[in-house]
Amino acid sequence: MLARPPLALTLATVFMLAISSMATVGASEPPIEFTPAEKTYIAQVGTIKMCVDPDWAPFERINSQGKHEGIAADLVQLVAQRVGLRIELLPVKDWDESLAASKSKRCQIISFLNQTPARDAWLIFTDPIFFDPNVIITREEHGFIADLKGLRGESVALPRGTMVEERVRRDFPNLTVVLTGSEPESMKQVSERQADLTIRSLIVAANAIKKEGLFNLKISGQIPEYTNQLRIGILKDEPVLRAILNKGVNTLTPQERAAISNQHVAVNIQQGIDWTRVYVLLALLTLAILIALYILRKNRQLQAALTASDEARNALRVSEERHRLLADNASDVIWTMDLNGRFTYVSPSVERLRGYSVAEVMQQTLEQALTPASAKIAIDGLSQALAAIHAKQPVVDFRAELEQPCKQGGTVWTEVSVSGIQNDSGEFVNLLGVARDISERMRADLELRIAAIAFDSQDGMIVTDAQATILRVNSAFTQITGYSAQEAIGQSPRMLRSDRHDADFYAAMWATVETAGAWHGEIWHQRKNGEIFPEQLTITAIMGSSGQVTHYVGTLRDITLRKQLEEEVAQLAFFDPLTQLPNRRLFNDRLGQAFTRAQRSKLTMALMFIDLDKFKPVNDTHGHEVGDWMLLTVAKRIESCLRTSDTAARVGGDEFLVLLPELQTSNDAIAVAEKIRQALEQPVVTPSELTLHVSASIGIAIYPDHAQTAQDLLHLGDRAMYQAKNVGGNFVQMCILQSEPDRLV
Repeated sequence: MLARPPLALTLATVFMLAISSMATVGASEPPIEFTPAEKTYIAQVGTIKMCVDPDWAPFERINSQGKHEGIAADLVQLVAQRVGLRIELLPVKDWDESLAASKSKRCQIISFLNQTPARDAWLIFTDPIFFDPNVIITREEHGFIADLKGLRGESVALPRGTMVEERVRRDFPNLTVVLTGSEPESMKQVSERQADLTIRSLIVAANAIKKEGLFNLKISGQIPEYTNQLRIGILKDEPVLRAILNKGVNTLTPQERAAISNQHVAVNIQQGIDWTRVYVLLALLTLAILIALYILRKNRQLQAALTASDEARNALRVSEERHRLLADNASDVIWTMDLNGRFTYVSPSVERLRGYSVAEVMQQTLEQALTPASAKIAIDGLSQALAAIHAKQPVVDFRAELEQPCKQGGTVWTEVSVSGIQNDSGEFVNLLGVARDISERMRADLELRIAAIAFDSQDGMIVTDAQATILRVNSAFTQITGYSAQEAIGQSPRMLRSDRHDADFYAAMWATVETAGAWHGEIWHQRKNGEIFPEQLTITAIMGSSGQVTHYVGTLRDITLRKQLEEEVAQLAFFDPLTQLPNRRLFNDRLGQAFTRAQRSKLTMALMFIDLDKFKPVNDTHGHEVGDWMLLTVAKRIESCLRTSDTAARVGGDEFLVLLPELQTSNDAIAVAEKIRQALEQPVVTPSELTLHVSASIGIAIYPDHAQTAQDLLHLGDRAMYQAKNVGGNFVQMCILQSEPDRLV
């Protein structure tokens, strides 16, 4: 029998046909014509900085010597040579850091990427420099995928920050996206059953399968509209550089692109080939050869039938022994079960997984081998399979995550795959199952879910790298600051700074983070709309295995309401609720401070007692509403006669105190008191146009002339006020001292 040509050989043949068909394309390009501005740019700049993906073979990678290599490296270098520019590589550890570096303008270009709406925010792009289809990659047992929208409950592993991630989240909400750090990691997760599929470049997939030995993977479909149109990305503020590089890109011929691609991958698929037609022709050719050979082979097969029969029986026995040996030594638990739900074989690895011996498990029912919830899932699956068998319908392979009890207590989570075993007549006679321990994965998933819930708490969360570039924020951060995740990522937390703190404040804050590993305190930040607000902030440094800071995590809470409540409490504790003047408590505090200052600096200060004359008849005649209006008017008139350094307080119904610190002479106090007296004797007109008259009796005590303590000053001022009231009111009375022994008047 003629052997079928390997797929790689077939594709290579088709590829050579495609290349030969393109040979008529012009072999040389005319010289590039630059504008005067472009010539000046090339002459003055000369060298541009470039960010790359350090782990995207065969497109590009950074090798152990720090050199940029791959398809992208060769193509971009060729473009740079043709336009007369030199490229300097910016070292990065991963693709996320490349994007962050580009957003912060640490590099001018990104070598090889798709154009997306998100990237349009800070980049402009050349024409496509390379085309590459994206394909669907699954494990061998997965069926063909015609449309991803038809899948339910399956997970797709994708590198974060890629065009494919953006589009899959938008186009296929039915899939669960599992983010990884690189394309090889995505494919490894599929291979190791941590994800059901991935979507990757055909070139990258072929390279990874070969390099990593992931031979349990296959290509299960293609998404034509997801074809990579790879371009060079340039910072938005570099339009001249974009024009220069685009001219270089347009000089590349199909032969040059193909030649560079073939240096790094064995198989390349060019656009413009009708693959369906090629495969049909190959199939027809193969069929013709097979028909021609069939007659020749028929006689030989008949002659060798008897010998082959004996050999087949021996081969079958060897095969059975080999498969039994593999099953007995596999790390996964392999088992068979009859259609009545009884185990007919269990591999010895079950004892390592669950603690039960093979003999013990062979006696268990499904209800005993699984927890109640998992047993229900398995029995339902078995019932569906049996119903399909009795109806002579195809049996769908069963796959589920099931929890199994262990002999020593506790449980273990397993990923169980079950398929049917047919006899020679095509009838299903047994079930074959494989159980893999996924306990660690389930615990990791649980921890990730818990972490995700914690991250999306009511407190704002912000994660930066070691250079304080924002990598991630949660929804609470957006609600508090007004900045979306897209606006914040790639920026510095300095975007939130207000003018309430100086450089020394921030220097002390970061010094604490460096020495103690964390800082906690109150800070004033600025929202996107310009509003300044108080915030409770915690900054924590995250250390790597080497002891170096790798990330910073900030937790922030808006404390605007708390500050407002504190102010309200302070207002109630220290201020009169009617006039908003300080009350006696606050006045005494300020008096004590002023007295200490006066003693230390040998200053003169005065205290006034003010009592309204005949205020009670106003309340009795016109009511408390009119009385309150008069008190408010009195308070305003007193304040209008004072300096900003003076204090007026309401300490009783119609009683007021005034503190005058740092006077030149006692005559200054008399002048202020007289000013207040004249202001208060003016008529008061109420909102109801009622005209009222009021006056005040004012007593004055001076430090150091009259007293040496604050208490004596209060006592003397009160006595002086009563002296003013005794002479008929509307009078200013200075404290009078008598001779000993009765010194105070």
